[in-house]
Amino acid sequence: MTRIQQSIEVKAPAYIVYDQLMRFEDYPRFMKDVEQVRQLDDRHLHWTIRSKDGNMEWVTELAGKEPYRSIAWRIPGGPNSESRVDLQPAGVDALRVTVSLASDLGPKPVLTEKLNDAELARRLATILASFKDFIETSRVQKISEGTSKCRE
Repeated sequence: MTRIQQSIEVKAPAYIVYDQLMRFEDYPRFMKDVEQVRQLDDRHLHWTIRSKDGNMEWVTELAGKEPYRSIAWRIPGGPNSESRVDLQPAGVDALRVTVSLASDLGPKPVLTEKLNDAELARRLATILASFKDFIETSRVQKISEGTSKCRE
């Protein structure tokens, strides 16, 4: 089984990062090839991904979640493929966000392209950087501004 792990530090409290990770419909805002993620029920997500050959769709199942600490997904009934996001404190209002991918798929058809491990690691690093930017510039600022206005 191939395993790939990437981490990034995000300057935001755990409740903001976890809340954003649970807003699956927002994933296209920081994952460029994701067209749509719809939550089907409490445990299942329907993904639509853009590619040069058309759209690809699949369903994932939430395999576990621990509020403000972790979220895990897997593909039910499909090839052995799991994803996990862990949140660990990294100072005052900062977190280390770690994404772990495990798969028996060989070259991964991630985001509709077959990627070797090095390419997948680079893609994952890009997604994490985009997520960090999304959290630190748009999401956190809006929440902070809303909080300060409420206190005035």
